[in-house]
Amino acid sequence: LMSLSGAAGAITLPHMRYFHRSALLLCLLAVTACGSGGTATTEVWFLTGSGSLASEEREIAGGSSADELAAAVAALAAGPQDEGLVAVLPPDTPLSSELSDGTARVEMGAGFASRVSAAGSAAAIQVVAPIVWTATALDGVEGVLLTEGGAPLELTGSGLVFDDPLTRDDFPGVAG
Repeated sequence: LMSLSGAAGAITLPHMRYFHRSALLLCLLAVTACGSGGTATTEVWFLTGSGSLASEEREIAGGSSADELAAAVAALAAGPQDEGLVAVLPPDTPLSSELSDGTARVEMGAGFASRVSAAGSAAAIQVVAPIVWTATALDGVEGVLLTEGGAPLELTGSGLVFDDPLTRDDFPGVAG
């Protein structure tokens, strides 16, 4: 009787005479590593001091496309690491995301539209564009549907229509 324990939990194996312990340990390590999803690298977009967009390369949790989307959105919400870039989301903006058929749906949380609309149309575009550019930097994401309370986002005076997914083409000339 042999017991192994580690990150995968404890496993008890009777009759170890048919298995070489080292080979079994390698198999267990491989299963544990594959199950963790590893990491991926993506671009997270923020504002520069001049108001254009610039990206930071970030290492995020890998895994499914939906997991990578959630990690990229969380990195955007956390703000830039480069001191020359500006955070785009209001502090404490609750975000959630899901991915279906190439469309990322990002739920902005209650009160988001009123806070951003109050800042004016240029500010609304400067907040929305980095979300779209960050999400569409990921493989498998073609467009972004922004919602608040489950309904398409409404930003008064922004000139943006949120009924359909937004793409980078909706923000010409924003990247520097």
